[in-house]
Amino acid sequence: MPYVLRAPTLITDFSATTGMTLTQGTGSVALDTDATKRTVGSASLKITQLASASSALVDLDCRNAALGGTGSDGFSMLADNMVHLRSFIDDPNNQNTVSLFFSNDAAGFANYFAATVAPAQISTTAAWKNAMWDRGEGRADWTVGAGAPSWATTIKTIRIRPAANANGTLTTWLDALYRGGYAKPKILISFDDSNDQQYNIAKPVLDEFGIKATFFMIGDPVQRNVSGSMTEAMADTLYADGHDFGFHQWFNTYNNYGELTPAQLDRELDLWYEYAYRKGWTRACHHLAYPQGVSSESIRAQVAARGMLTARTTLRLVQHHLFGLDNPWALRCYTWSSTDGTAGPISWMDTAVKYGTSINIAFHQHHATVSTGAQIATADFRTILRHAYRLHASNVADVVTHSQWYNGMV
Repeated sequence: MPYVLRAPTLITDFSATTGMTLTQGTGSVALDTDATKRTVGSASLKITQLASASSALVDLDCRNAALGGTGSDGFSMLADNMVHLRSFIDDPNNQNTVSLFFSNDAAGFANYFAATVAPAQISTTAAWKNAMWDRGEGRADWTVGAGAPSWATTIKTIRIRPAANANGTLTTWLDALYRGGYAKPKILISFDDSNDQQYNIAKPVLDEFGIKATFFMIGDPVQRNVSGSMTEAMADTLYADGHDFGFHQWFNTYNNYGELTPAQLDRELDLWYEYAYRKGWTRACHHLAYPQGVSSESIRAQVAARGMLTARTTLRLVQHHLFGLDNPWALRCYTWSSTDGTAGPISWMDTAVKYGTSINIAFHQHHATVSTGAQIATADFRTILRHAYRLHASNVADVVTHSQWYNGMV
């Protein structure tokens, strides 16, 4: 992939069970050749579990050459900062956790590190069904599960343990397990709702640092120059300066796409496309941000069919791009609020640098002096952008618009 600086090492693509011990629990574990449930190899490992049932276990003997070992020993993780577990899940609402154990022991788990790799935001978000998840876990964030494990000692055994909650049966397809790898971090600054504060208050700060952002527009008020909204003249200036315009909604008479019929959503998209192309705002017009972050399988399918290349949610996670773009109609984003202060965005950006991911930070309202709710004060906004600028200037991360990020990816 274009952003990869250091390629990851494949531990297994689960096309065969060589070197693996499979514990069924109360469900089933078996190879599945369904091409829609894998991105590499000839099969995935399908794990089906009943609600609140005992966990299925997949144990990997890493001494096996098929899993990266030497036959008598496992592999070293000293140079590998990350572990990526790539899997498909039929319904994250039924998922409790997925745990990874990395053990120094040839048999058993007397000395192992543990990581729980199912963030709560995924487990409790029923809308993201039948989705591919790249769960990246940084080595420094793992905890000691038992004994005195050491990353300086070879890893000889790995356990993967998905667990269902009480909501219903959970099916997980394990696609691939990787170690290491690093991609160039990307920082995306965006704005929703196209209000005039973003031009009058935020733009001067963007200009200070030469940062280009993406504005997800509410089209009708801009076109009609409604008071409180960005005017067409303001928008023209922003676009000419190199900022991107994506779609948020056309009319501001509803809260989210879940309140619209499919025909009404089609009409919204028709009006946006006609306006964006007539104005020449085409760099990012095929990218959107869901109002309030709300979507569903049918909404995602509809916007994709209508030409939207990506759609941004409010799922507060970094966006892994080491393997390209998974789930382009469910992009992750941190929507800023005053409880995040300046420390939150700074830590999000530092996490992106640490693990080689993308981070999208969205803002709404701006004020000269006061941060409260979704409204950010100029001084706080400047502090956040200064950190983004420093990362960019030192070449440890790129600050990019949405179209730059997407075009560079694909």
